Amino acid sequence: MSLILQKYLTGYKHIIWDFNGTILDDTELSFSVLSCQLKKYNLQKITKKEYREQFSFPIYNYYQKLGFNYKKTSFNQVSNDFIKDYMKRLDEANLFPDIKTILATNYKQGRKQSILSAARYDHLIKYLNKLNINQFFNHIYGLSNYYAKGKFKIGKQLMQKLNLNTNNILLIGDTDHDLAVGDYLGINVLLIADGHQTYQRLQQIHNNVLYSRYLK
Repeated sequence: MSLILQKYLTGYKHIIWDFNGTILDDTELSFSVLSCQLKKYNLQKITKKEYREQFSFPIYNYYQKLGFNYKKTSFNQVSNDFIKDYMKRLDEANLFPDIKTILATNYKQGRKQSILSAARYDHLIKYLNKLNINQFFNHIYGLSNYYAKGKFKIGKQLMQKLNLNTNNILLIGDTDHDLAVGDYLGINVLLIADGHQTYQRLQQIHNNVLYSRYLK
C-alpha cells in the first residue's frame, strides 16, 4: 500500500469510500456517454479537460449549464438516457490500479470499510459482486434513484449505523460533493484527484488532496 495513503489512514477505525471516480475509474466512460448526449441534443461539445474542470453536483444544475433545456426534454429523461447508455458500456470501466490491494490490506488489518455512493444501490451491489470486492465492505449505501440526489441523507443513515466517534472515520472521494458530504457528517475527508474533478480545482477548496498515481 502507498506509504502516502497509509499516512492518512493511520488512526482511523473506519473508512468510507465513494465509488465512481474513487474506486471505479469511470471518468472516461462518463465523459464519452455525456459527449454522445451533447451530440444527440445538438449541444456544444466539451473536452475531457473541460468536463473535469466543470463537472458538479447537483447533476440537475450541471446539465442546465451544458445547455439542456428541460422544457424540451425533462431532466428525468436526460438522466435515464445517460444511465441506460452508461450501464450498457460499464465493462469499459475498471478499478483504479492497486485499489483492490488497498481494500484487501485494510480488511486484513481489521480496518472497517463502507461505500457511500450516489449510484443506485441495486446497480452498485451488482457491480461490486462482479468486481469481486464486495467482501471488503461492512456496509454499502447507495441511492434509490438515477439522479445522484440524496447522498447527505444516506450518509447520515450510515453514520448512525456505525455509531463511532467522528474522529475515527475518514471519507475518501474524488469531488467537492464528497467534501461537502464529509463536512455535513462532521468527519475528515481525503480527496483523490484522478476522478471527475481536477487536482487544481480540488486543491483550492481542501488541504488533503492526492493524485491517484500516489497509490501505485
